[in-house]
Amino acid sequence: GRRLASHQGMAGLAAKAGHGLLYALLLAQIVLGFMFRWAQGESFDFFGLFAVPALMAPNPDWKHTLGGLHENVAWALIILSGLHACVALVHHWWLKDGVLLRMLPENR
Repeated sequence: GRRLASHQGMAGLAAKAGHGLLYALLLAQIVLGFMFRWAQGESFDFFGLFAVPALMAPNPDWKHTLGGLHENVAWALIILSGLHACVALVHHWWLKDGVLLRMLPENR
């Protein structure tokens, strides 16, 4: 499909930083989820297909710390995703630059 035009200056930097942060938080959430389960001494079951055994002995201190980090990253993802959606709406309703419409599947 047609590639969207990239923004220049601060807008481009903000867009790249926002997308990079979203991906970093998603990766952190996955890693923290595995570690949180393992700190509880539990294996990680992939939909019944296979299991990854716990790689550490149960540790209540790590369980508490990792659980808190996992929750904080989840909230950061929720907030950043909401801001991302709001920025898309600003592009559509205020800037009227067609960015949101070009992202929709029927326009690809």
